[in-house]
Amino acid sequence: MTETFFCDNITTNVVLLERIMKNERQRKIIAAILLGVALLLVTAIGIIVGRPLVRYISEPERFRSWVDTHGALGPLAYVVIVIFQVVIALIPGEPFEILGGYAFGAVKGTVLCFIAAGIGSICVFWLVRRFGMAFVRVFFSQEK
Repeated sequence: MTETFFCDNITTNVVLLERIMKNERQRKIIAAILLGVALLLVTAIGIIVGRPLVRYISEPERFRSWVDTHGALGPLAYVVIVIFQVVIALIPGEPFEILGGYAFGAVKGTVLCFIAAGIGSICVFWLVRRFGMAFVRVFFSQEK
């Protein structure tokens, strides 16, 4: 319920912004500002979360021992990390894929990576489906 309320508020706010920004020049200025803020936010998340993750997984033995100590939660944590990597596209995926093969073996690592990439892609699809048109309308008029 909270998620629906939050999503509806964002959509409502975007619609209100569209009504306020009748002038094409205002629309382009606000669109550029919103794009800049979005890029800064994604970059900040990539730097704050991505760098430590990449540094951590650059030591395969350390990650493998961490997976071994966490038992069944190790593969689950790996899946969550890869889902996060797919959603935040600035974090490189290749180290995680290689690490999955190293930590879990070729077959299990590949299966976990495919599952996580699929779930991450579904999340991205849902985000674009939910917020995509409202976001595009901020940048372009309905006629375009």
